[in-house]
Amino acid sequence: MRLGGGNPPDVSAAADQNARSERPGLDQALAAVRTGDTLVVPKLDRLARSVPDARDIGDTLAKRGVSLSLGVQIYDPDDPMGKLFFNILARFAEYRTIARTTAWALNPAVECGVSDRGC
Repeated sequence: MRLGGGNPPDVSAAADQNARSERPGLDQALAAVRTGDTLVVPKLDRLARSVPDARDIGDTLAKRGVSLSLGVQIYDPDDPMGKLFFNILARFAEYRTIARTTAWALNPAVECGVSDRGC
């Protein structure tokens, strides 16, 4: 049993780059922003769970005339370096999501000293 209880996250969905779980807070924020607004997100992994998801959200915001601020940096989709930086951050965010989910799933087995979850 895992300390803290709760159900384990869906590892397969986290690993699927096209999976986008329901996120009502994000959906509300995306619906609320208007042309000329700036959506401020502290870290990219709070916005998207995968690289395709991040690109989709970033492109959608740009088409709507909404700026995206990641921490203190404003993402400029028309700047090649901005695109490169955004994609690098998206890849790291996706990796952290998968790594966190995998670590959570494997933790009980590690605590028991076995790798086949036979605790």
